[in-house]
Amino acid sequence: MNILRNKTTSFIATGIISDRCRFFIHFIYFLAAVCVPPSKEINIKYFGTVESFDSAAGNGQIKPETGGNAIRFETTAIMWDKNTDPVKGQRLSYDLGSDRGQPRALNLQTI
Repeated sequence: MNILRNKTTSFIATGIISDRCRFFIHFIYFLAAVCVPPSKEINIKYFGTVESFDSAAGNGQIKPETGGNAIRFETTAIMWDKNTDPVKGQRLSYDLGSDRGQPRALNLQTI
């Protein structure tokens, strides 16, 4: 970007670029500074309660507060102390992801 800016600045200073092009270049710089697209998709937090958890298998299910089918999760999705297992009825927040076409709860956090 700095190389482009230095070259266009030198063209502007020498008068090679017309006023209309000069306006366009400054407008592009303005858009680049103001309208930066997000670098990743937006995550929406969901809430639910633990319906079941099997510590031997390392997975469980969350019942979403919005209703619908229970969503599976794995121990790797737990964001707090890995030695503390989720308890049935515990309220959690989570992100929604997918694994082989099936919905999965990710980034589980206690509330």
